Amino acid sequence: MTNPDEQPLLGSVGEGVPVPEDETAAAAAEPTEKPPVHDRADRTAGALAIGSASLLLIKATAEFLGGALPTDAALLPAWCTENATYLMIADECLVIGAALLVPLIPVIYKDCLRPAAATGRGGRRPWATFGCGLLAATVPLNLGLGLVHGRLVYPAYGLLPRDPPSVALVMSMYYGGVHEVALVTAAALAMLSLDSDGGSGPLGGRLVRGLGITAALGQAAASFPWLIGLEATLACQAALASWIALAGWHLGFSRGN
Repeated sequence: MTNPDEQPLLGSVGEGVPVPEDETAAAAAEPTEKPPVHDRADRTAGALAIGSASLLLIKATAEFLGGALPTDAALLPAWCTENATYLMIADECLVIGAALLVPLIPVIYKDCLRPAAATGRGGRRPWATFGCGLLAATVPLNLGLGLVHGRLVYPAYGLLPRDPPSVALVMSMYYGGVHEVALVTAAALAMLSLDSDGGSGPLGGRLVRGLGITAALGQAAASFPWLIGLEATLACQAALASWIALAGWHLGFSRGN
């Protein structure tokens, strides 16, 4: 039987165990290890996203400088010949810019799942991952558009469409694809922005959210480039490029992981 007058030994487990002052001071003096601010994959994805945004902006600028597409099919072959340089720049920037966006997709998705792991609530709002999936779907769609667009300036086996019906077919397929990609992008940006309120979403922060909503509305308008004109289309594509660059900076460099 334990003697009630007996004092517990220092270092024994239990309530009321006194801690020497020197040990308390030593524990307080020990530096707390901080988690790494960013890992290499996030930084790489952020840098490539900024590069993707720059190329997509150059592509939109090249299309703007190329001028309006003639509505008369008979004028299309001459228009393609005169603007071959702009068409080449636009095609290369579209393909490479779409490819550079790939590493950002899993980083966004990882951020969509981060609150679920922290809270144990089984995930964020469902439209966050849905928006991430739609954004990922735009990459192969844009690569396909680059393939179609390239037929205007890059011959295959020496074949290059230069008769009006062939050029009109390529142009109609390209701008039909532009219409689809812009609408899918608009839906993706809207869903990701809806989950960014209060700075807690995968792309948290009011600036990213506001720019995402603006870019989503711009992409909805840019899905009809033949209606809104060159200037408005360039402004809409600039808003998209700004969102991609800001998202890459936010996820890759500006906050801890």
